[in-house]
Amino acid sequence: MNKIAAQICDAWKHDAAAAEARAKRDHVEIDQDWAAECTRYQFVDGSILEFSGGICRVIEEVA
Repeated sequence: MNKIAAQICDAWKHDAAAAEARAKRDHVEIDQDWAAECTRYQFVDGSILEFSGGICRVIEEVA
């Protein structure tokens, strides 16, 4: 089963606005790195998603 971050990142390829809205709604922790101009969302399953410069990527998978 795909982690939440991977699901959102896949959806982002088709509808970026909806994917970002889901990340904002479903995250359990948020980290904004102003220097790197990115936002990281962590989800209840431990997966972490990063939005940076128009790019969406899963930066960590926690077992």
